[in-house]
Amino acid sequence: MDPTYVRAAATLCDGIARRVAAEEGALFVEVDRRVPDSPEFLYDHVHLTAAGARLVAEVLAEEIAGNPRGEALPEDRR
Repeated sequence: MDPTYVRAAATLCDGIARRVAAEEGALFVEVDRRVPDSPEFLYDHVHLTAAGARLVAEVLAEEIAGNPRGEALPEDRR
């Protein structure tokens, strides 16, 4: 699978999810920017390894803990 195509598709999906989250006042965490595109974290540029899943869980827990009331995050924390 071409990683360039995968990254473009992910960017498109993230944009849609970000827009919907903003419209609904929901927390949006763009985890793909925090997960390195390497075999340690991703099997095939898309699917997470156990280490990748652990990293995503840590990122989500950190963002949720830092935002207990579910408020939209400032731009610099998205």
